[in-house]
Amino acid sequence: MEAPSADRADLLDALCGEDNELKEEVRTLLASYEDAGSFLEFGLAGDSGAALSPGDRIGSYRVVRELGRGGMGVVYLATRDDDAFEHQVAIKVAQVRLDSDQGLRFQQERQILANLQHDHIARLLDGGTTNDGRAYFVMEYVEGLPLEQHCDKYEYSIDQRLALFQRVCAAVQVAHQNLIIHRDLKPANILVTSDGEPKLLDFGIAKILDPGRSPSLIATATGLRAMTPDYASPEQLRGELLTAASDVYSLGVNLYVLLTGEWPYRLRNRSLAEITHAVCDQEPLPPSTVAARNDQRAVAQRLRGDLDSIALRALQKDPRHRYPTAAQFAEDIHRERSGLPVEAREGSRTYRALKFARRHRIGLAVAGLLAFLALGLFFQSVRLRDALEQANTSARRAEDLVGRLYRTSASTAIQSERWLEGAHQLARFAADEDEESAATRDARFSIQSLVGNVDLLNIMSHRTTLGGMFYSPDQKLVMTAQENGLQAWSTKDGSLTATINHDDLLAAS
Repeated sequence: MEAPSADRADLLDALCGEDNELKEEVRTLLASYEDAGSFLEFGLAGDSGAALSPGDRIGSYRVVRELGRGGMGVVYLATRDDDAFEHQVAIKVAQVRLDSDQGLRFQQERQILANLQHDHIARLLDGGTTNDGRAYFVMEYVEGLPLEQHCDKYEYSIDQRLALFQRVCAAVQVAHQNLIIHRDLKPANILVTSDGEPKLLDFGIAKILDPGRSPSLIATATGLRAMTPDYASPEQLRGELLTAASDVYSLGVNLYVLLTGEWPYRLRNRSLAEITHAVCDQEPLPPSTVAARNDQRAVAQRLRGDLDSIALRALQKDPRHRYPTAAQFAEDIHRERSGLPVEAREGSRTYRALKFARRHRIGLAVAGLLAFLALGLFFQSVRLRDALEQANTSARRAEDLVGRLYRTSASTAIQSERWLEGAHQLARFAADEDEESAATRDARFSIQSLVGNVDLLNIMSHRTTLGGMFYSPDQKLVMTAQENGLQAWSTKDGSLTATINHDDLLAAS
């Protein structure tokens, strides 16, 4: 009925297809509509359907001005008129017969709003019947702009648009949880207030998925289907069974327009037949392609990849291939904004790894720096350890050399029977050695090897602790050290050759 007369033939062909019986029935209904004139326009007998004027009273409210009108009613801006408090509201007054299909749909809308309570859905405040018998309901008045206009006016970034759209999805999800399909999700029905809060409006053509919840209401009238073709799903245009996936498609169109500023399909004359063909048969371009075509390189870069996949999944022709719910649609947008892999892309391990790296790039950079520092410290510690070992080896070699010098000097002196000099050299060397030094152990082993008789060590007995043992270069004498002095022994028969007491050692020092 809203289509121009010249387009109705093409529209019927597109919507009815080869169903000639349905096509003829619709033609009859259209002819009846034309003949009925103002009767159906106002819906009630006599002058009872006359438009209200500013100042007219409806219940506790007084009309300020008309806000808009549709097929079922007129919406007025009104204010309370009982001096209780000042409050502006929107009042929708029925403009159809209440016993007609549209009248029943009006009552259904009122019941739907009564069941929906959400911050982003316009609230139902009151309802009743006017003095001339017309039904009405009072809603929260939303002063704002349509979704796309609001974002353009306040120059929202892509991320701000996505965040706003997520809240719209949340409102639609509440409707779906109450078994209600909106069926007319377009920017004009999604107003955004000046403080950036979206409000979902106009459930006039909504469908209740479970009519048994309210037996007095009907879900859909027979005849021409009410819709906004630009935002309708393929199954809605074809008159097929609708599910929540139909609203997901409409949300997808809204998202596409928000991201690109364009409708997903390119048309020449925008007739209903052409729109139907495009929605049902054409594939939309990725949003990033549209942005690139319009020289929006930064936007195209932002949209390419995940956002392209999200938008195109919501616009799938087959409802089974879309997001099952508005909540899952919003969740995928949340994942994209958070840098997580999105469900719209069947990503490989490489894709998921790249998403992880982008999401944690600061943490990975810090971890990489720490790993680099740790690796540097490791190699530095290895170098220090090697240097320390080299220094220790050098020190041991030096000590060994000094020991050899002391022992050689002492042995030479003893061999020449310069007992005090030899004792002095041994005393100086023993002062730097541990109680059982390497030199002493070497001497013990050497004596045993030379003599070949362990008993020789028993002959060279000491009443006190043996402090050191050295032998001469010709291996004929052995010098032993104890607390009371030094003694020289013959390696041939173990006889004591010379004794030097402690006092003599002190005097020699």
